[in-house]
Formats: sequence, structure tokens, C-alpha cells
Amino acid sequence: MASRLELMLGTDHPEGFGLEIGALDSPLLRRPQQDVLYVDYAPTEVIKANQFDSAVRLDEIVDVDVVWGERPLAECVGRPVDYVVASHVIEHVPDLIGWLAEIADTLRPGGRFGLAVPDKRFTFDALRRETTLAEVVEAHVLGFRRPSLRQVFDVASLGVAVDASEVWSGRFDARARRPEVLARLRPALGLVQELRDRPQYRDAHCWVFTPPGFVDLLEELAALDLLPFELETLRPTETGAAEFYVQFRKPMAKCSVSESIRRGRNDLGMDRRFGSEPTPSDEVGSLRAELERIHASTSWRITAPLRALRRLIRR
Repeated sequence: MASRLELMLGTDHPEGFGLEIGALDSPLLRRPQQDVLYVDYAPTEVIKANQFDSAVRLDEIVDVDVVWGERPLAECVGRPVDYVVASHVIEHVPDLIGWLAEIADTLRPGGRFGLAVPDKRFTFDALRRETTLAEVVEAHVLGFRRPSLRQVFDVASLGVAVDASEVWSGRFDARARRPEVLARLRPALGLVQELRDRPQYRDAHCWVFTPPGFVDLLEELAALDLLPFELETLRPTETGAAEFYVQFRKPMAKCSVSESIRRGRNDLGMDRRFGSEPTPSDEVGSLRAELERIHASTSWRITAPLRALRRLIRR
């Protein structure tokens, strides 16, 4: 069975000089086996002080070699690199387009870039909608340096605990979590109002992905000449897991980017429930079932007078 590093870079033993972004206490690359520098948004002591995840072992957090703050990454590192890996980092970056561009500027031509990306369907992002191109472009054009208030609110209100095994087995019921979401709305509003009045960096999953949606976004970025990588491979989320893997390569020729995305679609041979686009008959059947559920619900009966009034007004 392939290791996570092999799924991200195509090898367990990458050669040359590399970077690992956001390694925290579980680096994929280790010295002296690899010539690697650890990159993060702040010095080690700040990373430890700001760590809110109780699962992270503070005494195991690696020493940060490169602080990627206001200066471009290539300038921070000082020399070209052969490969970069980032596990569960891409979803946190405020400006996705700018982040990808800076990593590409750091890599030599032909250099590799590997990602492990959480599949939102099996994480606490399960109730959130997938990221759109418009959101990514807005963040880039406005030069976001921290998660937006909208993104923070979205996570605070819709980020609920999810058991991936329940999703894979078909036992996860998103509708049953509705009361929990409603209870989170007021605290979420209070949080973003506080951030508005006292701006500070609040970590959040800025972006929400599934493998098919991620490929769609890459294709759209390529069409805008905003994707600086070829897509080497995309390993879809395996049954029972909650992340997928992406291998990029810095192209030798710009024209190869879009073609690599088309090839990448062939990697999405996943379980129909969690990968392929539904057929029209699938969608019709799903819509009919949902309509029957709505008609049978208490809220549908309660709001019947309002719908009748709306039809009357429209005449």
C-alpha cells in the first residue's frame, strides 16, 4: 500500500531540496533523510501558542525554518526547490490563487508539488457547499491575507462533527443536523461581529472541496491562465477515508496545463455515490423523493397559507 508521501509526490524518497508547509507535529519529510526546510505562517513559538487542536502534540511540533508572512515564498527560501508538500493546508489559505503562484515561483521547472486535501463530504465541512470560482477570484483580486468574515461565519455555523464511517455507510442524515445548525447561528454572528470590531487572524477552512469539484476548479483556473501547474495525478478519496491526493508538476511549457487537467478527469473512477456526476434519472428520482418528504413535513403544512397568499399576490 502506498504511503501518503508517495501518493503526494510519486515516491517515498524524493531527491533534491524540498519544502514541507504546515508540518506541525507530523512531518512527512524528515532530516537527515531528506534535505528539507519546514515552512509555516509564524515562528515555532507562535505556532505552539496559537495551537487550539488538542490532538496536536506541542512538544512534537517541528522547528519552523521559513516564516512565510508578507514576503514572497521564493524570497523567503532564497533558492529554487525541487519539490513541495502540504498536507491539509490548501483549505486554510486566504488567497488560493496567490498561494499556488508563490509555490510555483519557488519550484524549478519540472519540480513537483504534492497535496493531501480533506474531502468535505467526510469532515466537519459536510454541510457546507463547495467552493466556487467566483469566491476564489474575489479573494485573489481583493488580496485576502486572512479568512473573510463570510468564511469564518460559514465554518462557525455549519461546521459540525461528522463520523466519516456514517457517511460512507449512508447513515449520515444532514437534515437531522438542522437544529444544531440553527443553535450555532447566533454565536457565529457574535464571532464575526467581534472580528469586525477587533480584526485579527481567525483560522478557518476557507475552501471546501470534493475531488470532482477540485478538478472543475483547476480547469476553470487554467482557462483564466491562473493555474501555474500541470496536474500529474489525482487520487480520489478511498472508501472509508476522508482525504484525496494531488500531484502537480511545474510545467516546462505553459500549453500543457489544460491538457493535464483533461487527463486528470480519468483519475476520478470513484464510487458513484461519492464521485461521478449523477445521471438525469438519478436527479429526478432524488428530487421526487425530496418533494415527497417536504410535502409530508409539518413545516410544509404550516406554511400553506403563506404560499396561497403569495400566489394571490402574483396574479
